[in-house]
Amino acid sequence: MPRLVEKSRISVEGIDVEVSRKQMKHLRLRLEGPDGDVKLSAPHGVPRRELEAFVVAKLEWIRAHRSRLAEVPLVTTASFVTGELHLLWGEDHRLVVSDSRRAHVGLVDGRLEMRIGVGTDVAARERALERFYRRQLGSAVPRLADEWEPVIGVEVAEWRVRKMKTRWGTCNIDARRIWLNLELAKRRPQLLEYVVVHEMVHLRERLHGEPFQALMTEALADWRALRAELNIDVDIGRLAG
Repeated sequence: MPRLVEKSRISVEGIDVEVSRKQMKHLRLRLEGPDGDVKLSAPHGVPRRELEAFVVAKLEWIRAHRSRLAEVPLVTTASFVTGELHLLWGEDHRLVVSDSRRAHVGLVDGRLEMRIGVGTDVAARERALERFYRRQLGSAVPRLADEWEPVIGVEVAEWRVRKMKTRWGTCNIDARRIWLNLELAKRRPQLLEYVVVHEMVHLRERLHGEPFQALMTEALADWRALRAELNIDVDIGRLAG
């Protein structure tokens, strides 16, 4: 019978760490919550001194990403009215809504201009903004594909965009089809590039083993830092920010 998860706490240089011992092979550190609470998952039997040494080695990473968390606004329920801030490629843009029979959203002089009928409900306004995000990705992804296909040595048969709650990208290796999360249009362009490269590398290496990691490092030297940035968004519940 598998052993139960054992929870405890340790403190490393003033940082409180929640430790969960479970059936696993490797240590895993992550940040959760708006304050960047530190969570460490570890195999049963790993001595406390090894846990502390692991956290010490990650202190710079923890502090850097906690600093970033302090700058990221919490998700609030959007009404899609004039004055709201909405993300595009990692930057806030103020929304300006005006009356129009035909719904359309565009970027004009640094503002997101939404033309939509008076009295249109929140769901329809959200769909209009999502269509804008799809167009943004539809413009950015082909350029990235043209750049990276010869570098990685693959050809993608089809790119698709969809809303996903827990993944930034996924692929069907046999069909050579890649799906990207619609939310990537809100993140820095470098993060979209990371996900594109990540999924393209999967067309060569199915699993996240050493060959996959070697290909990622060869293509994007800082891919681990980019992955960590996206993982923080997921862990603190800001995927839809």
